[in-house]
Amino acid sequence: MVISSCSTQEPDNRIVIAGKIEGLTEATVRLVTDAVLHETELRQDGTFHLEHTADDSRYYTVLSRPGDAFIVFLYPGDSLWVTYEASDLYGTFQATGSRAAEAEYLAEKSRITSGISNFNQLMVLDAQSYFDVKKPVIEELQELLNRVKAEEGISEELIELEALGLVSFDLYLDYMYPMVHRNRNNIPRNESIDFPEDETNERIAAFNFDDPLILKDRYSKQLLDIHIRDAVSEFMRNNPEAGTVDNAFISATFDVAGSKFSNPEVRDHVMFSALDRDMNYRGPARYRELYTRFLGESSTPAYKERVNNIIAEWEHISPGSEVPDFIFTDIEGNEVRLSDLSGKLIYIDVWATWCGPCIAEHPHWNTLMEEYEGKDVAFLAISTDNTREPWEKMVTEKNMQGYNWYAENAWESEISEHFNIRAIPRFLLLDRERRVIDPSAERPSGRIRETLDQHL
Repeated sequence: MVISSCSTQEPDNRIVIAGKIEGLTEATVRLVTDAVLHETELRQDGTFHLEHTADDSRYYTVLSRPGDAFIVFLYPGDSLWVTYEASDLYGTFQATGSRAAEAEYLAEKSRITSGISNFNQLMVLDAQSYFDVKKPVIEELQELLNRVKAEEGISEELIELEALGLVSFDLYLDYMYPMVHRNRNNIPRNESIDFPEDETNERIAAFNFDDPLILKDRYSKQLLDIHIRDAVSEFMRNNPEAGTVDNAFISATFDVAGSKFSNPEVRDHVMFSALDRDMNYRGPARYRELYTRFLGESSTPAYKERVNNIIAEWEHISPGSEVPDFIFTDIEGNEVRLSDLSGKLIYIDVWATWCGPCIAEHPHWNTLMEEYEGKDVAFLAISTDNTREPWEKMVTEKNMQGYNWYAENAWESEISEHFNIRAIPRFLLLDRERRVIDPSAERPSGRIRETLDQHL
């Protein structure tokens, strides 16, 4: 008799990266992809332990100090131990455990590419000098990859990704050179330079953007962004009516993605990326038609889940929801509350002194205050500076008008967390009873007057 059974134990999909940094006793070590996945403080003996639950193979970056980083490629369940000298990361890097050979290859690759790590210095060179610097680096990377291909047990997926990455890295540099070179050397855009731009454009046109492997490679994804931006711009030039709809660029991106990509992973990535940026910053309310379309057309569960998560994150600040009576301090150090402004529309500018785009809105903010003087609108600027001093200095020196309040704990302040503020400036509009009119209102330089007039 044969007895079969299924284990109830869940598979361990954690990836673990642990190790020791010689010559370093204090640092925050972070595991990073598009975001920080895990961070830990370095122990006094230089050891650290990072882990993350993974659902697929991918590259990870481990950061310890500014400029100190190494890259690994791991599958769910992999565990890796690394050691290196803090004074010479790539020269002393050693790894044992899962994907150790891959990790050591990637460290050597980073050592080679450090020869052209200063992007701006490379781009300012004349064309011949640019190629003289770039060519030997690309050749050395190819030689390294050829050696790794001959080793047994190396991940075939990594080899394929690295071959793709070498092509896309070379192509990305060549694509960026003319634009950055002109900019850095103050050369007019219409002035020709001695560089094969047409050949580069032909190489981009021949690049296979319909391969889902490009979504795991940094420079391939950057080329994809460039490719989509150019394709959408051309689509909108050829279809002027496309520019008349709400959220025109995102809508056009959806149209281009649907016609340009046969691979659903790439198509969904392009559509999600266009939607995600704006939905995270401005909230889902003004993108309802687009996210409904995306949820209906997407066949990638992970992207659909992320869109639904954004919708859920903003539900508590949807129009009509009541805002807590948050406490702040004013320029004199007095405790103040949002309820102090009850009975008026409250137009809020969440900003900081270090934020260039925030400062750029100040003249428009001042003009708007003058236009609505005597009307039931309170103009409230809330600083999220880390300390009060720079805020107090700017408010005083510029004689900033309106209500100027300070939020303790900056990004972790109550108002920042309540309104999902991850980027500034961010403008909010509340009604006379402290309920949300718009959780991500138009800027003073935009069309906010229409909304203000509608609710006065």
